[in-house]
Amino acid sequence: MLRRTLPLLVLGLLFRGPGCFASSIGPNPGAELSSLNEQFGGFATSDKKPAFDDYDLLAQVDNDKEFDDPILQSAAVGTLSADDEAGLYHMRIVWGRLCFDTTVTEATDWSGSLSVNKGAEITRREIRFELGQDYVHPRSDRKLTEWTSRTSIHNDGIAVDIVVEGPKPVLDSTTVIDIRDENDLLVTVLVVTTYPVVDPVEVVFETGPYRSTFTLAEISALDIVIYSGYSDAVAIHGLKLDHRPCPGGMLTGTRRVLSG
Repeated sequence: MLRRTLPLLVLGLLFRGPGCFASSIGPNPGAELSSLNEQFGGFATSDKKPAFDDYDLLAQVDNDKEFDDPILQSAAVGTLSADDEAGLYHMRIVWGRLCFDTTVTEATDWSGSLSVNKGAEITRREIRFELGQDYVHPRSDRKLTEWTSRTSIHNDGIAVDIVVEGPKPVLDSTTVIDIRDENDLLVTVLVVTTYPVVDPVEVVFETGPYRSTFTLAEISALDIVIYSGYSDAVAIHGLKLDHRPCPGGMLTGTRRVLSG
């Protein structure tokens, strides 16, 4: 009797479980059908709330402070940023205790630098920098960003853009003379385009607790967390940006029909 009862009990729970799950936190089918019947499927043109009104996302945004980088006043940086052929990348680096920990009693010195061997860096934001303690050093070198930072129970960080010169082709012109006959001379110019071999671009993050070098290919899809021996960590995220976020496609969702 016991052997028969237990399988029936388990089977009953399996059938009952999904039903309870769907009724408690699952989507409302009626709401979905209502949205589908609306114009544009329920989408509107009004702006969404900041960070979609998510508490955790809002807390992260509030801890970011815009940095007015004086390096943008440089004519060379301005020209480089305006070049559509230049490579454009973004990095967000956070160091310290990734989770708030009130038990920490000793501070860690994260003073250091971010450097690139080509192009320029533009500091966009300071993350949780405390007034009078943490700061970005005055910038005079477009390839170098330095800071002073100490963390204990929480974390600091920076967000930067990296702009790198696009490849510069070398044009090698060769003239070929073809003689059709005694009175007709045809001159053909062949232009051969080559790209010189150059040293790869390297980005170096350097502090006392941690140092690492990244290539542009790595930054394009960078999402790592490195823990140090002090139970601190460094979280680094990177991506490649596009000068033209929407290079093609339909922008308004409509199509124009031209009639002759």
